[in-house]
Amino acid sequence: MTTHTPINRCVGEQRVLLSNVSWQTFSNLLDELGEHRSSRLTYYQGSLEIMAPASTHENANRMLEGLIVVLLEELDLELVVEIEHTQSALPKLQLYATMGVPEFWRYNGDDLYIYQLVEGNYAHCQHSLAFAPINVTEIPRFLQQSKQHGELKMTKNFRKWVRKQL
Repeated sequence: MTTHTPINRCVGEQRVLLSNVSWQTFSNLLDELGEHRSSRLTYYQGSLEIMAPASTHENANRMLEGLIVVLLEELDLELVVEIEHTQSALPKLQLYATMGVPEFWRYNGDDLYIYQLVEGNYAHCQHSLAFAPINVTEIPRFLQQSKQHGELKMTKNFRKWVRKQL
């Protein structure tokens, strides 16, 4: 197993990339750390990235999750979302393509990007197939609203907006 230099791009966030890690070692780490761990582990073709997210990452994660839950409840769907305030050292697009994930979203703290799997590769799209009637690129506007009006009011406004779109 080889250790690479930590990748630090966001204050408070720590990342380290390990090479030549077996799937069994990764599985053992997941078992040992349990489901309520604070670190994020991503495995891809023998590389393991361990990330300790900053509080800004966790806050954005929690709020975006709340908005997506509203969409999921209203439309009865499932979705994969990545929140990255810093860039991962692993090729997440290839990882998801290998898994056959038809659509995933990436939020960088400012913008929301939608990717759809087309013939084994991801293409950046303006609209979600999963949430076709909703212009999900408007979600960051609501996240910004939370800074001025609070999370509860933002969630209520978002739910009202979603229902108008349906």
